[in-house]
Amino acid sequence: MADWERYRELYERAFGEEPEVQTERFKAIAVDAEPTREWLGGPLGLMLSERTGEIIFQDPERFRGVENAEDFLRLCTSQVGGYRAKVSEPEPEDDAERADQAILRTVADDMEEVCIMAHLIVREEEETA
Repeated sequence: MADWERYRELYERAFGEEPEVQTERFKAIAVDAEPTREWLGGPLGLMLSERTGEIIFQDPERFRGVENAEDFLRLCTSQVGGYRAKVSEPEPEDDAERADQAILRTVADDMEEVCIMAHLIVREEEETA
């Protein structure tokens, strides 16, 4: 059975407030990577509010080719991988940038956890259908 409270907690960490980075360089990187957070955050948030993974299959534009829970997980982890690459690519120049990069990498980790939990919800619903 889905643990919606845990899902909410993870969702809020990953997709709630914008990451609080301090350096100008990593602020720009966060802005550049933000569309991925928005792209995933919308439907994953809708899953939370609707308490069902079925909404994934109701958005064929965004989830083109997603036929089942495994397809969904692959697509989501691919998106998170793109986010992680953007925030991990530049070499930090000082401690402040290292701290900012660590914050953005934590966001990527949290996004991935939400995707895994959403995948489990979708898979559970498939199995009980």
